[in-house]
Amino acid sequence: MEPEKTITVRHVPDNHCYELVDGETAIGKTEYVPASGPADRERIFYHTEVSDAYAGMGLAAVLAKHALDDTIAAGLTIIPVCPYIKIWMRRHPDYQQHAAPIRPGLPAARRTDPTRAPGRRRPRLPAVSGMGAGLTFEHITLGQRVLFGAGKAAEHLTGEIKRLGARNVMVISSARERPEAEKITAGINVTLSYDDVAPHVPVHKADTARNAAIRNGIDLLVSIGGGSATGLAKAIALTTGLPILAVPTTYAGSEATNVWGLTEASRKTTGVDDRVLPVTVIYDAELTLSLPRELSIASGLNALAHCIDSMWAHRTDPINQALAAEGIRALNNALPVIGKNLNDLSGREQALYGAYLSAVAFASAGSGMHHKICHVLGGRWNLPHAQTHAVVLPYVLAFNAPAAPAAIDRIAAAFGTENALEGLDTLQDTLGAPTALKDLGLAKESIAEAVRLILPTIPASNPRPVTEENLTALLVAAHAGMPG
Repeated sequence: MEPEKTITVRHVPDNHCYELVDGETAIGKTEYVPASGPADRERIFYHTEVSDAYAGMGLAAVLAKHALDDTIAAGLTIIPVCPYIKIWMRRHPDYQQHAAPIRPGLPAARRTDPTRAPGRRRPRLPAVSGMGAGLTFEHITLGQRVLFGAGKAAEHLTGEIKRLGARNVMVISSARERPEAEKITAGINVTLSYDDVAPHVPVHKADTARNAAIRNGIDLLVSIGGGSATGLAKAIALTTGLPILAVPTTYAGSEATNVWGLTEASRKTTGVDDRVLPVTVIYDAELTLSLPRELSIASGLNALAHCIDSMWAHRTDPINQALAAEGIRALNNALPVIGKNLNDLSGREQALYGAYLSAVAFASAGSGMHHKICHVLGGRWNLPHAQTHAVVLPYVLAFNAPAAPAAIDRIAAAFGTENALEGLDTLQDTLGAPTALKDLGLAKESIAEAVRLILPTIPASNPRPVTEENLTALLVAAHAGMPG
């Protein structure tokens, strides 16, 4: 379904707004303060909304473009007070020449939504999602040792191998990560160095690596790298029961979960098994300094997706919601710092800290709609893992937002914004994050097949019912890069 072909926009001057209409029914609007007279050539947009039933379909973008094009055609200057309009214009630089900044002296009623009380404070953390006055829940904390410290990877690795009494160590790292891995492992005896690592862990590569481990009598797996290296170690551990010691160099978070994933015939299968949970994770922020900007941002947003999915996954509870909220706060603070300076060690440490929290929350709460979508897209069309998560996240957040107000309030509070979507959009805009699946290589013609593959995997517990129609609309919007 192409939303813009079935839904139109109309200008309603008497109400000072542009409306989205489905037939004759208004389903959204963007409101403005009109010019006060012939000498006033400004139009102040202060509020945009779309009906809950149409959220996540990219319709806010359709509305914004029509309203702004019409305003420009009328010879008026745009003042984007509305957070959505402001973000949309940042993503479409050609419109900036028609905008003016909010300036001191504008009447208060023209600078803010007149229906909102002035001086509203930064949001406070709301009550736990889905919990009433009495708390009743079941929470499982996974047993794992975590060693955190910049510049201490080699020291911690040596100490852990000694503690575990391992004699035959298999080090798994990608070819790109191998030089760093050799530095970290210089002080230990490595029985087998293995670098045949690939995204999404193809089954045939997992089988080959497992056989190599068995042939060499391996008694400890050491993964050094991102989610692909950790994932391959997990694939070996799944059937051999070998312990894993993980040294992550990205913000993927797989090292803190008991979730495994394998891909065969372009289909990704995931599962949960405590045998794949690393016994120890060694975090060293210095190992992330060489991570390129694009991958740093995408990997960090992947971690953010773990946090947000944890707010409404089928096993969500007050503990993993609290961990997820703190993860959002840490990542929201860290990623802009890294975006400006890749060598900022403090920012790197905060990002690793947030990524760990996000993974612990995700392992406890379970996989939600967002991850189901991304696993299908990655496995079937081999889309880049982290970048796919970065693109899809705002569309799922917008889709579920109307049906999960308590979770959305917690997410907004963690971002420090009044609106969760505003917080995420502002962060992604600041980072210059990827916004469209078409840019990652997904063909528009593949959307129908994607819907067919994804729909059966969506958890029944998702806050909002998912249908073929609304899932298609979500993917059409995500493919084109139409937020809202």
